[in-house]
Amino acid sequence: MGSAMASKTRRGPPAEGSLDLDTILQALRGDDALVILRRLADRDPEWAKVIESMAKDLLSAVDAGDVAADVLAELESLRVEDVWDHAGRRHDGYSDPGEVAAEMIEKALEPYADEVEHLVGLGMHVQADGLFRGILRGLYDFGIAPATPFRDEAADSVEEQFGAELLNWRKRLPSHATLPRLDAFLAQFCPKWADWASEMLRRMR
Repeated sequence: MGSAMASKTRRGPPAEGSLDLDTILQALRGDDALVILRRLADRDPEWAKVIESMAKDLLSAVDAGDVAADVLAELESLRVEDVWDHAGRRHDGYSDPGEVAAEMIEKALEPYADEVEHLVGLGMHVQADGLFRGILRGLYDFGIAPATPFRDEAADSVEEQFGAELLNWRKRLPSHATLPRLDAFLAQFCPKWADWASEMLRRMR
């Protein structure tokens, strides 16, 4: 019975050499591919260098405009009904709608914050810099868009989150996020918030 079950669950080719390389590669799961890459890297130092270089090229593809669009879409998907459902009296006290909206925005941005930490941990500061730019542009685009019920509840929260991300950019990547570069970024991509954001940076330096 065990062999019958294994034959149903195996994803490999039915007979050795019967499938071409493209078909085999498409059948691999992510963890299968990682095993193969690790074995190649362990077998040959030159292959290890090639794999490292190709992996860095893939990881370096951070387009701030694409990130901004993704962040905007995430925030646009938040529903004011969820704010109203979770606002009011709770077992741990009282939460007003603005607090609930802030929690929702922070949660929506968690994957991006985790990726920033991952990139910084790898020493990939250029990529983390691009990710910060995208996050901030997405928050700004959401904040200045026409009013919606959720945006009305979240107006202060969006600006507060924007300020927190800006300060975190300055703190985590000081060699990239210099004050002149931040000022230039704000003036180009976030002009309506540039004055207060630049002033905040100078108070917190």
